[in-house]
Amino acid sequence: MRSRAQPLHRPSLSQARQSDIMSLCALIQLLLTLPTVTFASHFWGASATFSPKGVYSDGSYKVEFRFKQTFHSCNSYFLWNTCLSGSCGNEISTKTQTIYNTGSRNEANFNWCQTERVITRQIPSNNPFSLRETGGDWVELENKFSNWRLLIVVDLGQRSDTNKPNKSPVMTSISFVRVPQNCPRTYKLITFDPDNDQGRCRYGSDATTECEGCRLPAGFALSQARIKEKDFCTLSYTTASIGVYGLEVVVEDFPQQNITLSYNNGSSSVRSPFSPTATPLSQIPLQFAVKVEPAIASCEEGVYLPKFLAPTPENGEKIQAVINRELEIIVSATASASRIHGLIISGPLNITVNNYRGSSEQFVLRWTPRTEDLGEYFPVCFVAESNQSSSFYQSDMRCILVEVGNFTDSPDPAEEHTNAVVGVRIKVQSTTDLTDAHNTETFLRQLREELVRRGLSNTTTLRLRQVHQINP
Repeated sequence: MRSRAQPLHRPSLSQARQSDIMSLCALIQLLLTLPTVTFASHFWGASATFSPKGVYSDGSYKVEFRFKQTFHSCNSYFLWNTCLSGSCGNEISTKTQTIYNTGSRNEANFNWCQTERVITRQIPSNNPFSLRETGGDWVELENKFSNWRLLIVVDLGQRSDTNKPNKSPVMTSISFVRVPQNCPRTYKLITFDPDNDQGRCRYGSDATTECEGCRLPAGFALSQARIKEKDFCTLSYTTASIGVYGLEVVVEDFPQQNITLSYNNGSSSVRSPFSPTATPLSQIPLQFAVKVEPAIASCEEGVYLPKFLAPTPENGEKIQAVINRELEIIVSATASASRIHGLIISGPLNITVNNYRGSSEQFVLRWTPRTEDLGEYFPVCFVAESNQSSSFYQSDMRCILVEVGNFTDSPDPAEEHTNAVVGVRIKVQSTTDLTDAHNTETFLRQLREELVRRGLSNTTTLRLRQVHQINP
C-alpha cells in the first residue's frame, strides 16, 4: 500500500501577519515586565542626592534629584521611575550629561563613563516616599554578585528646627578606583549635610531594596569619622585578592537633637540623633568599584602613586562659588617613576577638566553655577592617574565641597574678618591693548590662574581698576 503524502499547510498572508503581531505583542509584554534599567550591561557604580526647591501654586512640592551612574557607555543611565512606597509624583524635567569618560585610554574592559541625570519631580504632598532602581550586570566582581539595587528615601515633612523640608546629605565618589595589593589605603569621603545634621554611612544590609551582595568584602573596613566639625565616611583597605570589588554603601542623616516633622495631613513624627534604633531623616545610595591590582615596588606617594602638590585643595575643603561666575580649581600632581596622564573627576553637571597651560602634571577644573544652584552645596571628587607602560596607578581620592552663594555682594558676617581688599600697582609689558575689554578679561584670568597656582585662595577675585599706558 502506498502512503499518500499530505500537503503542507501554508498559512494565508493574513494569518502570518496575525502571528507576527501576536509575537510582537508578546515581546512587548515581556519587555514591560523587565526591571527599569539601562541600555548597557556593565555597571561600575552610582549615587543620588535630592534637594527640595519650593512649593508650586497648588501646594505640591518641587524636588530636584541628582543621579550619577557609571557604565561602559555614556548612553546608559537610570530612569528612576519605580516608586517603591508613598506618592512619588511626576517627572517635570530631565537633564543628562557626561561628567567623565575614559574613552579608550584604559586597558581592555576597564573603560567607563560617568553621567549625571538631574530630574525635577512634582510631589503631591510632603509625606515620605521612596524610589528604587534594580537591574544588572555589575562588572565581573571578586565578591561574586552581579545585580544592583539602589534606594533613595525622601521625607519632605516640615522640620521644627528650620521650618523647611529636609535635604539629603551631599556626597559623591570616583566610580572606579585602583589600589596596589600591597599598599594599604584610606579613602575619606565627606558626608556633608546642608541642614547641619550628622551624615553617616553604613554598609547595605537589606537585600530586598538597597544592596545585592550586602556584605563588605574581606580586606575592607567602613567607619565613621568627624574631623574639624566635618563628617566623613572612611573606607579603609588593608589587603585582598587581585580583582574588582563592588561596594554598596548607604548614606543617612540624623538630627543633632530631637526634632519634629509635620505633614500636611495633620500628622507628625519625631526624629532623634543617631542610635542603632533611630530612624534616619533620609537615605541615599553610594556604590562604586575598587580594583586591587598587582603589588608594586614602592607604596610611597610621589614614586609610582601620584602625589598631590600645592595649590591642590585639601580633602574636605569648602570652596565658595558665585552664581553665573566661573569657578576655577587648580590641581597639581607628580610621580617620579610613572607618567601623569590624567585627572579623573566626579562633580556637578557642566564641570570640566583640562590640562593647565599645557602642563601634563597640572589641571584646571572649571564650573559655572546656575541661578537655581544658589544656596546649594556640590561635592567634587578627583583622583590623579599615572601609568608606566601598561600599568596604571592612582593617587589618593580628594573630595571638596563647593558652596554656591552671593559672597562678593553679601559676605557671611561670621567670616568678614577673613575678607580683604588689596590694591596692587604693577607694570606689565604687553603686545595687546589692555584697555580693550576682551584683552583685559584674558589678562586677569591668566594672572589669577598663576596666583592660585602659587598658593592664593581659589575664591580670590581680581579687578582691573585703571590702566595707564607708559610710553617707552
